[in-house]
Amino acid sequence: MSLAVSRERFVDYIKQPEDKAGALTEDTTYYVDLFDKYYNQEPQIVWFLQWNWAACILGPVWLAYRGMFWIAVLVIVVIEAMKLFDIVLYFVGIAIFFPLIGAYGNALYLAHVENWIVKENQFKKGVDVPLSCCVLVLFFCNTATRLIGQLFI
Repeated sequence: MSLAVSRERFVDYIKQPEDKAGALTEDTTYYVDLFDKYYNQEPQIVWFLQWNWAACILGPVWLAYRGMFWIAVLVIVVIEAMKLFDIVLYFVGIAIFFPLIGAYGNALYLAHVENWIVKENQFKKGVDVPLSCCVLVLFFCNTATRLIGQLFI
């Protein structure tokens, strides 16, 4: 993150409606601490390894929840394309992508926030829960229908 992105702008962008003027929620504090640890220094560490269980377990749903919709769609498309070749390859794809998202998800999120702050886009702040739920439902319904088709056909 460039030093042009101040801590105040970063906090202003990621804060949730539950955050008060003097007290930030645990979720917001988590990402502000990551910003301070990796970005708010010289030299800046852009791609860092920081485990995130939610990102690992939910994968593309977590990405969509954090506003990284195109990355979430890309991951789903790649995994679904792997499924076209073989159902085993599909599970190998999940076994590869989900831990990678868990390991580098926080770095992706901070880079995503920087991108929106620097471009000064009027992107909707916060999370889009209905869209995240749609991604989750589509992903798992598709998986379930494929598995049922493999078992009974």
